[in-house]
Amino acid sequence: LASWTVSSPETVQGIKGSCLIIPCTFGFPANVEVPHGITAIWYYDYSGKRLVVSHSRNPKVVENHFQGRALLLG
Repeated sequence: LASWTVSSPETVQGIKGSCLIIPCTFGFPANVEVPHGITAIWYYDYSGKRLVVSHSRNPKVVENHFQGRALLLG
């Protein structure tokens, strides 16, 4: 059954002020065409506000609190 998927650890731990790598994988149905690539957007949900933590195509939409602090690799 083809579907959209995101897989990441349920919890992560790190040292305050240090870098943290959160491994994750993304999947999408084979019949979906992506002629211009995939846009990756990471949202952090503060009570339904869906703040943008990282945006692979438009960093200007990232919330000030997260500017320069988060990056999606891969």
